[in-house]
Amino acid sequence: MSLEKVEEIGGFSVAVKGGITVITSLRCNAFEEFIMVIDALVARYPYQKRLWDYRQGDFNMTSREIVKLTQYGASRFVGPTKSVSVTLPDQLLAFGIIREAIGLMPEISTEPMIFTDFDQAIAWLNNPLTSADVDSNFSVGPF
Repeated sequence: MSLEKVEEIGGFSVAVKGGITVITSLRCNAFEEFIMVIDALVARYPYQKRLWDYRQGDFNMTSREIVKLTQYGASRFVGPTKSVSVTLPDQLLAFGIIREAIGLMPEISTEPMIFTDFDQAIAWLNNPLTSADVDSNFSVGPF
């Protein structure tokens, strides 16, 4: 899959691959950097499929911060997002924090999933899978 566009925004790299916007964390990102990248996505990346990739960076957010970011994103993105996935390193704590945050969120117009395998995340975005379709050993978990 070739890159269509690449840009660095704060501590993130943003690339478009086959209609999927891949937002890669390059370090432990501050809350304000997430706001900045969400605003850039709204302004310059109209794609409805987004993959937040934390394989290079360090995921260090609380569930309440995730809820605030989701609420902010929902107020900025027009129309439903077809799907969003998050690629995490093999970290049970981060996985648990994200799942907890989903329980605290109001209803959102996305179908988020958590993956530890980048290729599975891309495949899910291109053709959404259920957790039964993928190895359930922490590879994927619906929010």
